[in-house]
Amino acid sequence: MNQVTKALLLDYHAGRVTSLQRKLIEDWLQDAHNRSTYYETLIEWETTHPQYVADETAGLDRFRRRLTGTQPTTSAVPQDEDPLVKPFFTRSWASWLAAASMSVVLLTSWLFRTSILYKTYTTHSGQIQTLVLPDSSRVVLNANSVLRLSRFGWLSLGAQRDVFLTGEAEFNVTHLRDHRRFVVHTDRQLDIEVIGTKFVVLSRQRATRVVLIRGKVKLHYQPVQQASKTLTMTPGQKVTLNERKQALELTTSTRPNDFSVWKNRQYVFDDTPLTEIGQMIQDDFGLKVEIKESSLAVRQVSGTYNVANVDELLSALEELLSIRVTRQRDRVTFSQHNN
Repeated sequence: MNQVTKALLLDYHAGRVTSLQRKLIEDWLQDAHNRSTYYETLIEWETTHPQYVADETAGLDRFRRRLTGTQPTTSAVPQDEDPLVKPFFTRSWASWLAAASMSVVLLTSWLFRTSILYKTYTTHSGQIQTLVLPDSSRVVLNANSVLRLSRFGWLSLGAQRDVFLTGEAEFNVTHLRDHRRFVVHTDRQLDIEVIGTKFVVLSRQRATRVVLIRGKVKLHYQPVQQASKTLTMTPGQKVTLNERKQALELTTSTRPNDFSVWKNRQYVFDDTPLTEIGQMIQDDFGLKVEIKESSLAVRQVSGTYNVANVDELLSALEELLSIRVTRQRDRVTFSQHNN
């Protein structure tokens, strides 16, 4: 089976591939996970194959002539060439090509700036992925989540280690000798600053929270049209963002590790209403959940459940609550048996 290798990608950037190889690469790029490798090889090829090489000697000579007011010796113009029209046409054509090429480069860079500048890790419905970052920090990424970090200078001397999270993840951050900060940025105007520690971050539509398992973290929250707020957490504490009040709500958890059991395909419920469980199913498995009765939505569930997939979780809820659970493709309906 043909595979897309680094050597093949470099040949592709250089224009040395066959039509079949080009089709192979285009099909390969349909998978978003492969685009990161594509842009890495593109940057490598462009770095080693500049499209313009400056003639420093000739440039310095022209600069000196401008200073002294002297002109270079011109060669005779062939009689069958127009000395005015052709040089002007040549210069105009070359200028147009240069401008067009630069426009294409700028447009491409703008459209794909995120892919070029950032390394992106993405998980799909029901998928859990363990990552090891360049500083040896470990991240467990829950389903339907995205983590981004800069491709360039992330571990440069003195640089802050910034990552950007949408979704849910457990972080086990490595403490570096120079005490460099590690900052998790969420899309809820909440940033988590650490040096070396272990914590869990949830940043989804249903809730935004931070649970500290070990070490110490500092939260920075920027409410809309208000002064920024800072809060320092200690192990066992949980902070939930109340977006309506634009406030950070601090509580203590006796079992902080329960907030990351999803990495082991477990769910821990503690008087959790069915409506919240439905939101979790939507976030983790990408299913649309409908609860028919309002009385059913407030029913609570407690206990620890080991589930390999969403169907096992749905079966457990159906038996535990004595309700009807119907699944049709990407839609799940909870209803009472008398309906």
